[in-house]
Amino acid sequence: KLWMPGLLLAIGGGFAGAAVLLATGSWGWGLWFVLPFASGALLGYRVRSGVIITVLLALLLVPALIMGLVTLNVAGMFCGLALAGIFVGPVLIGTALGATLRVVLKAMSFSHRWHLPVWCFIALPIVIGLMEGRPISRQPNETIETAVVLPIDAEGAFDAIMFYEEVKHRPPLLLRIGLAHPLFTRGSSQNIGDVKTCVYNKGHITKRITDVQPGKRLAFEVIEQDIGYEIDVRLAGGAFEFDQLPGGSTRVTLITEYEPLLWPRWCWRPLVRYAGHRVC
Repeated sequence: KLWMPGLLLAIGGGFAGAAVLLATGSWGWGLWFVLPFASGALLGYRVRSGVIITVLLALLLVPALIMGLVTLNVAGMFCGLALAGIFVGPVLIGTALGATLRVVLKAMSFSHRWHLPVWCFIALPIVIGLMEGRPISRQPNETIETAVVLPIDAEGAFDAIMFYEEVKHRPPLLLRIGLAHPLFTRGSSQNIGDVKTCVYNKGHITKRITDVQPGKRLAFEVIEQDIGYEIDVRLAGGAFEFDQLPGGSTRVTLITEYEPLLWPRWCWRPLVRYAGHRVC
């Protein structure tokens, strides 16, 4: 009686707000920050247990909200882990504010204190999301560069280069816990115009070779992507660049270009770059 109604209300209000924001295409501040804040405020306002239990319930609310987004097919395992780090702060702040507001309004004998603040908290992320709306314009492409030095000359490095999907080893932990991981490839990447399809456990990516300079550069464009992240990021293309170093070694740089689809960028860019470096 003291905590279950508040927890269920916080989870249900969060699910309802997320469904509305996703339906309207608002994937910004309202969804990633205001929604967990408002859910935490609902929890703090309606739970009448002690501080320790309230904090534990707030921490339980975070995975509950993430499971809701997973159910709505918004987040996978990696995105869920990233959202856990993003949601904790707003949920705890909202819980503290909600609990404080309950104490203040109770002391004031506010006649509508049991329902009016609840509706305000439920409506808050929806209102912010609708005001924010969809992105005004397409966001500019971003790039990730990953370099490695090989103890061979540039010609040898070029001849030995393979797309990540062709490397035969156990996928990194990041891929095993949630991101799509490669299975095999079809096609060629020897000449301009060649098409190579990289098959993943969750779909495929098709690349077309756009530039071949033996010992210097191999570039490609992504002409088809279907691996489950199309609402988060859209791959545009990339290139392998080879720089001959003194002593016979070669620096190989993989440049990956992508179109970001999530905002605010200061929040999501480091996560995308982290994943990109681990995969590349």
